[in-house]
Order: sequence, then C-alpha cells, then structure tokens
Amino acid sequence: LTYSLKLRKGSLQVTVVDKTTQDAIPGAKVEIYDKDGNKVGDTLTADENGCVSVDNLLPGEYSAKVVDPTDKYLPSNEELTLNVKPDENVSGKMELTRKQGYIKVVVKEKLQNGSLVAFNKSLNIGVKDKDGNLIKTFNTDASGVSSEYLLDAGEYTAFINALLEGYTILDASGVT
Repeated sequence: LTYSLKLRKGSLQVTVVDKTTQDAIPGAKVEIYDKDGNKVGDTLTADENGCVSVDNLLPGEYSAKVVDPTDKYLPSNEELTLNVKPDENVSGKMELTRKQGYIKVVVKEKLQNGSLVAFNKSLNIGVKDKDGNLIKTFNTDASGVSSEYLLDAGEYTAFINALLEGYTILDASGVT
C-alpha cells in the first residue's frame, strides 16, 4: 500500500495604510517572518494599493513588519501577526502615522531706525502646499503672532492674504 501526500499551503496579504485617512501607502517596505523569527523571502514593496502578498507558505504563525515606511511616515515597531492555514489566504492591515510638524507665523514691523518690533495688528495668513493648493488660513493675534498649527511634513509657503493699507513686505524670510 502506497500513500501519496501533499502538504497544503496557504498565503498572506498585508495592506499598509495611513492611520488617519486609511489611504494606501504604496512603496512601503515590508518583511515577513516565521514563528522562529526567520525572515521569509525578500523584503517586499507595497504596490499602488499598499499591498504585499506571499504565496505557498507552510501553515503556521507569521509576522509582518514595515521596515521602511517611505519618507512621509514615521517608522513603526508594530508587528502584525497572521495565522496561515492550509488553502486559505489570510489578510491584515498595518497602519502608519504621517510625519507632522508645526507652522507658526510671526510678523514684525521695521521701524525707520531699522529695528524690528511686534506688528500690533492682526493679519490673515494663508498656507499653500508645494503644488500651490491653499490648505489653511488663519489670523495672527494683535501682536502679529499666530498659534501653532499642525501640518503633514512637506513643503509649504505662507503668505499674507490681505496686507494692510500703507504697508509693504520687505523680507519674507523663512516662509517656505
């Protein structure tokens, strides 16, 4: 009597998304590890849908780790554990947090003697992204200072929406 046996394998899929918007993060680099911590295959790059897939896996526990989140996202130490079963495709999602920073605008008035003093009037300030899209407007307070506003990491340009009559901009240093 002879028996022929075949080990049934499974597969896994990991989708990498933005934690806030749930948008896919293409280009994120993901590594898969077996239950003993051994890397399975090569480092994978998420496709345009933020997905990586591995087929023909032996049944068992695997973990996924984002090893390079792209330049717009913070590194993550989180691991996603997936239990692969024969003839099944298991999937999971990993959420990454965008890098962010603050913008604060300070407007000063240059006196005739050349000294700079606080601008004692409120101004409306606009902020555009690198593509020229207006993304935020806010006002400075009566001393020419704005609150700090949280923005995603990137290139921005701040500008005065409506300059008060009789004033001109002499120096716009540090506005991008």
